[in-house]
Amino acid sequence: MKANQIKPLYRNPIYLAREYKEMINSGEAKNQAELAKIKDISRARVTKILNLLKLDKSMIDKLEQLGDPMDRKIISERELRNFINKN
Repeated sequence: MKANQIKPLYRNPIYLAREYKEMINSGEAKNQAELAKIKDISRARVTKILNLLKLDKSMIDKLEQLGDPMDRKIISERELRNFINKN
C-alpha cells in the first residue's frame, strides 16, 4: 500500500445497528424515516440494519468481539440477514 493511500475501514454491522438504535432511543432521530434522511440511506436499509439486533444473542456476542471498525470485511449485513429468525 502506498504511503498516501488511506486504508479502508469496515463497520461491524452489529455496532452499526446498535448505533442506529441508540440514535432513535436518544431522540437524535425521531424514527427510522428521519434516521434514513440523516444517514442518506433508504428507510428499507435502516430497517434491515436494525433487524440485525434480532439475531441470536450468542451470535451478536461473537460478532461484537470482532470490534469496530474492522480492518477487513469479515461479514456483511447482507450475509447476516440469513440468520435472522432462524432456529
